[in-house]
Amino acid sequence: MKLIAVITTVDNMDDAQNIATAAIKSRLAACAQIEEISSIYSWKGQIENTKEIRITFKTTSTRWHELKAQITASHPYEIPAIYSLKIVDVNESYLEWANQINH
Repeated sequence: MKLIAVITTVDNMDDAQNIATAAIKSRLAACAQIEEISSIYSWKGQIENTKEIRITFKTTSTRWHELKAQITASHPYEIPAIYSLKIVDVNESYLEWANQINH
């Protein structure tokens, strides 16, 4: 199976931890990393400069649609950014571990 990274952002740590924990408990992701970032974006005609929390999930491509649906269902944003990135190379032992977690 192919390993992917799924990324989204939220505006507070509680939401980030709840979304990440739900994904791990439901075995839709092998792990999730949470980090504070600064985001600059256009929203409703205004330039916003805010602190956000980025969540990066490691999962398999077969879990993408289920994970995206679960994140969407609990995401607090009106229009959340939820996207995946292909991981081109990964060490075999990590890939094996991620595949075991996601099954």
